[in-house]
Amino acid sequence: MSRRSALGLSIALLGAGAVAVAAGVIAAGRNNPAQVAWGDHVFAVERRDGGSYDEIELVQPDGSVAAAFVGSTDLVCDAPRLFLLDIDEDPELEVAFTTCDEPGFVDHRGRGRLEVVELSEQQAAELAPLHSFWFREIRDGGWTLVGGGIAMALAGAVALLLNLRRRGSSRRPRTAG
Repeated sequence: MSRRSALGLSIALLGAGAVAVAAGVIAAGRNNPAQVAWGDHVFAVERRDGGSYDEIELVQPDGSVAAAFVGSTDLVCDAPRLFLLDIDEDPELEVAFTTCDEPGFVDHRGRGRLEVVELSEQQAAELAPLHSFWFREIRDGGWTLVGGGIAMALAGAVALLLNLRRRGSSRRPRTAG
């Protein structure tokens, strides 16, 4: 491999690593958000512990509840979780959620109106965004992308340093000794 192509590969690894880390950070930010915004409408996410269930509410600035859903937290169920994800391929992200019973999403209907859409198992199985790599990254907090990105960036940095070191040593004049 020529030095020029080795240098290009090193820089490509650094760049790809940085992009993967950035994507992982974005995915982490879309996992269990504290607030959700659609246009000018901002909703706070409030959780209420009901003992054997959690209730999640999207609350408007005036304190009114725009949407709510409940998920069991008994021994066989994980607590409900929220994810910002494009479900219906419109320009806005939806708030996807998972509960022990079934997944669903909250859709913005304009003017601050929200609708909770609960999905049957069959509907959830047919909804491609819920089975995508991106959804799994959001659900898992972006760690696969961050870890892979860091590994790529480190490999690129090491290769770049070795390449530059080789390049520097080949430019030194040789002295007879």
